[in-house]
Order: sequence, then C-alpha cells, then structure tokens
Amino acid sequence: MAEIAARSPEYVKFGSLRSIYFGGGTPSLWDSQQLKRIIDFASETFGLQSNAEITLECNPEKLEPDYLEAARNAQINRISLGSQSLVQKELVQLGRLHKAHDSIAAIKHCKELDFSVSVDVIFGTPNQTSDQLDRTLLELLDQPIDHISTYALTIEEDTAFDRQVKTGRFHPMSDDEQAERMQQLGRRIQAAGFEHYEVSAFGKDGHRAIHNSLYWLGAPFLGVGAGAHSYHPGDTENAASRRETIRNPVTYTTSAQALVFPAGFTETLSPEQVLMERIMVGTRVKWGLTLDELPWGRGRKEKIAAMQTVIDELHKDGMLHQTGNFIWPSERGLLFADTIARKLVDTATKLIG
Repeated sequence: MAEIAARSPEYVKFGSLRSIYFGGGTPSLWDSQQLKRIIDFASETFGLQSNAEITLECNPEKLEPDYLEAARNAQINRISLGSQSLVQKELVQLGRLHKAHDSIAAIKHCKELDFSVSVDVIFGTPNQTSDQLDRTLLELLDQPIDHISTYALTIEEDTAFDRQVKTGRFHPMSDDEQAERMQQLGRRIQAAGFEHYEVSAFGKDGHRAIHNSLYWLGAPFLGVGAGAHSYHPGDTENAASRRETIRNPVTYTTSAQALVFPAGFTETLSPEQVLMERIMVGTRVKWGLTLDELPWGRGRKEKIAAMQTVIDELHKDGMLHQTGNFIWPSERGLLFADTIARKLVDTATKLIG
C-alpha cells in the first residue's frame, strides 16, 4: 500500500480503476484480509468502477472453498487458474504440484461462488501428442469455465528444460508441430462457443479479459511489488514511459521499509516506438487498430497511403481484413501475428526513418 501511495500521483489523472490484478508468484498464498486491504486502499486512492474486474491468480492445489468465499467477500470476482494440463504425466514434466482432479475441483468451487473463471493451458510439452492435448481440452471444456489462455512451452536459459535440451533428453517441438497444436486448440475451443479474440486468448460472450485487453489497448497501468511493470502513455508534456520495479524481493523489502521504491529498469518511448508497439499489438487482437489514430507525425495521410501495398498483400494472403483505415487480423492471421507485425512494422519504419 505504501508503494501505491507513493506512486499514485502520476496515475490518478487517468480516472477510476477498471481492473485490479493480483498476479506473479502465488498471490493466493496471501490472507484474504490482506487482499481486501489492498483493494480498499486502491479504491480509496483511485476510485473503483462498479463493473471493475478484480482477478486473483491461483494454483489448483489446496484451493479451499473457505478461502475462495473470503476472497469473494474481499471483492475478488475473477479467478485465473494455473491448470496447464489435465494429463498427469504432463503436470509432472512441468514440475506442477497439483493433480489433474485438483483443477476440476477448483473450478467447481469457484463457480459455486459465482466467480468468473479463466484457465491456463500449456501446449508443446515434451512428446505431447494431439490426443493428450485433446484430453485436456475436452475435459476442461466440459467444465463451467469462461475464459482460456493458451501458451506454448518456452525454454528459458538455465532452467530444467534448458538443461534437458542441452543434454539431448528433450527435443522441443518444431515450429510446424506447434502450429498444428495451435490450430487444434483453436478448433476445439471455438467449437465450444469461445471467441478467439487474441492470439492466445479465448473467451465466452462477455468474458474477454479486461486486464489484458487494457494492456493491448495501450492503456496506463501501475504495477506494484518486486519486479512489477508499469506503463504511462504520456501526454502533451511527457513522453510514454515503461518501468520495472527492482526485482530482488529482499532489496525491494528493505527499500520499501524506507518508503523508497527503486526502479530496476526505466525506458522513455519515442512517438515512433509507440507507433511500432501499437502496430504489433493491433495485429494480435480481433479488434485490430485504426491507422489514422496512430502517432505518425507529419505526413500522416501520405504515410497511411504508403502502407496500403503491404496491407493488400496480407489481405490477399488471407491474414488481414480492412475497412477504410481500420485493419484487423483474420482467424488465419492470428496464427501468423508475428509475420503480419514484422511486415507492417518494416514498412512503417521505412516511412518514418
């Protein structure tokens, strides 16, 4: 709360909160009263919209009904559940502590208390077959969930998977195999009535993730705690900026006791960088972007007109739709968002360079 108080002056001008998100690490280890104190303080500081989304990330194991009820009373209304898989072999490979049945039980408890429920699914685990992925999807889709986030397994440096790759014990999926799994995910999830509204996100009607959508729309957000990220979109006097609070929890705690909240990383973004980021993000979401709302600087009309050739090529390839100056990715385009972004950004770079 001290960091919220210290850093809120630069953000209060953006108005009341549309989203509060407790994520990173395992925030569900917090006592529900701690969650309530933070929500109450944030509400007093910024104001809280009546329909605000307040999310708590949870692991499925030991997610007891009593804790969930207390969280609901603390105004939490959405649970993001780290299920990852319902195949026990895959959970062991991922180093997860929960069992497949823990996820099913957790979903049941959440819905009994009227939470909106989002579930994470990982694909591309070692030797994962399409049948294994189907098993996870079909069992999850038989549950009363509202949102699914899907992630390809990534190999980070100096992790257990990285060491297994280097010793030849694990061979990552090829790009073609991952593309097949992505298409499999998309078909299964959409057939169950979910909207594919972002590359990795699917939601039932009225259940798009508000918090993540605000990121993709370039809205301001204030992140507090060790390693938390913040974004300030700037105004007529200040450029857009990005900040990461110092990551080391011990250093953060020591500094916080002195009411100092040092940044581990800061970056000031030029209008050109903001332009590129808006293009990259706009190719990942179903609602796309409007070209004449981007910070082109001088020669806006000429630069937008010069983008048309690459837009036409992407449309011909079935990856992009266009109405006037509004462009958005097709279902096929969501599978190749990085390709679309690279082509559009390369063209835009030449125009403003």
